[in-house]
Parts: sequence; structure tokens; C-alpha cells
Amino acid sequence: MHLINIALGNGFEGSELYLLLTSNIKVDSSGTDHKLAFILYETIMAIILLVILSVIISRYIVKHRTTSLESQLALAALNGMSSIVITDKNNRIIKVNDEFTRVSGWKESEVMGQCPSIFQSGVHSDAFYAEMWQTIQKNQSWEGEVVNKRKDGTLITEILRIQAIMGINGKAQYFIASFVDITARKELENCLRELSEKDMLTQCWNRRKFEAEFSKLTNKQRLTPEVKMSCLAIIDIDYFKRINDQYGHDVGDKVIKNVARILQTESRSIDFVARIGGEEFAILLPKTSLKEAEVILNRLRVAIHLADGSQSVTVSGGVTDICDCGEATYKRADLALYESKTAGRNQISCFPSSEMDQIA
Repeated sequence: MHLINIALGNGFEGSELYLLLTSNIKVDSSGTDHKLAFILYETIMAIILLVILSVIISRYIVKHRTTSLESQLALAALNGMSSIVITDKNNRIIKVNDEFTRVSGWKESEVMGQCPSIFQSGVHSDAFYAEMWQTIQKNQSWEGEVVNKRKDGTLITEILRIQAIMGINGKAQYFIASFVDITARKELENCLRELSEKDMLTQCWNRRKFEAEFSKLTNKQRLTPEVKMSCLAIIDIDYFKRINDQYGHDVGDKVIKNVARILQTESRSIDFVARIGGEEFAILLPKTSLKEAEVILNRLRVAIHLADGSQSVTVSGGVTDICDCGEATYKRADLALYESKTAGRNQISCFPSSEMDQIA
């Protein structure tokens, strides 16, 4: 080590200043470099670890939020406006929602492990359900109108959709059935349809409804001619214009209503009675031979004649068997009615289809 002694003045006399010019002392810095490298390595590793942890935590938060959102959406869908029933691959109920309980009256605990067949109303045939499941197996879904029953036994009309949830093996693992109650709407539709098909005065079916039912019978006869014969009868009130002219239209309406009431109450449950004109009625007699129809028509004729009333009322009628041509059938019944009128009224005449060649 070399030191230089410098004398100081200007008030600093007696003080000494030494300058170190060189030094031969060697300092070992290898240990210090190693420690610095180690600290740097640890710092870098800590930063990398922190970055990895940050990425993992960020992904977890995003996934958790997504899963939470999906759960909320699934819960909202489950408790939406539709009633939902979920079954397993064996068609056993594993979950229902609150709307199902409200609409059907069944609690979840009461239906768990049961088959949805407990809701069947008996309205649909076995063939209906067989076709439904064939469609599900083919298309993995089915949608349509179904009548089921509530817990209290009352009927409920539903728009039902069944969706199969397929597994990785290609087989159905779950079935989700969702439906909306349309009972009130169907009742309103039926009421409006009935009003459009009913005669306001007599509450018999009107001509529009008669033509639809008559067309069904003629089509059935054409497609399946081996089925049992059905018949058509046309009934007309005798001298009705005279009643209107002598007693007025109010009395005439009362006569029409009384005749309609007797035709409806005295006919069989399978017969179809319609008012097709002012004082004219038509009766469809399914699965009835012409001979049987003649007996039934004469019984109705006598019941009308013997009914209490201020006016003596009689009716005439014509009856024929229904063939595959509706126009020809109606013409034969009308000719038979004309025959009864010309023969003195208050009687029933028959015109079988076997005498078709007599029609000009």
C-alpha cells in the first residue's frame, strides 16, 4: 500500500490528509458472484411460478364463471314456463320441475322412480304410444298433442315434446319430456267448433257437420266395403207450411224443436241426428241394415205422432243403405221420402241400393 501525506493550510494546520494510491490486497469475489447468480435464479423461478399460478387461477375463475352461468341457465330452463320430466335410460323418472308439480298435482317424491305411464289417461291406444317411441328411436325426438291425467284424475291436454339425450355409445341415456298445458285452449276450441256445427234452434248438428259425417261413412264404405252396412234417413215434418200459416212462426219453431228433441232422445246413442233444412232432418245409422233402419224410423215416427202438443204432428221419411257414392245415396233417400209424401204421408219408405238402376 502506498500512502502520500499532504500538509494542509489555511486554518487546517496540524491536520494530515492521506491518499491511497495503490493496494496489493486481493479480494476474493467468487463467493459473491455465486450468491448473486443463485438469487437471480430464484427470482426468475419465482416469477415463472407466479406467472403459471396466475394463468391457472385466471383459467379457473373463467371456467367457474362459465360453469356458474351454465348452471344458472340450466336452472332457469328447468324452472321455466314448461313442465319438465326427466327419465333415465330405463324410462324411470329422476327429476321433475316445479311447473310440473303445479300443473299435474304430482310432487317429485311421489313420481321418483316411476314410469311416465302413470300419467296416461286411457284416451290414446297402445298403437299411438308404440308409434311415438318408434319416432323417438328414429329421430331422437317426438312432438305432438297428448291427453294425460292429473293426480286428481282430471284430464289435461298437452303439447308434448320428448327429446332423447344420446351417450357416446350412441344409445339413449336420458329422456327429457317438456309440455305446455293447453286444456283451456282446447276446451274453447271445442266449444267454438261445436257452436259452428250446431243448429241454434234445435241444438241438433247442422248441415255442415252432417256433410262431414256423411262423407266419412261413404269413404269408409268405399275403402272397406266388407264392413257392416250403414243407412241414411231423411225425415220431413208433414204440412209444416200449414202450421206456420195457421199458428205463426213461433209455434212452427216450437214444433221443429219438439220433433228434434224426440229424434235425439229416442234415437240410439250411435245414431247421428242433424237438421239439414227448415223442417227437414237427416239421420245417419251406422252398422245398421236397411231392415233394422226401417224399424227404428217407424218407431221414431210413432213417437212423434203420439207426443203431447196442441197440434197433431206427423212426419214422413225415406231411408236407404249407404254406398260408396254419397250423391247417389242421398238421392235414393230423397226419392224414398218423396214416395212417402205421395203415398199419403206419416210413413217410412225404403229405397235399397240394389234398385239403383231405377233412378233415371
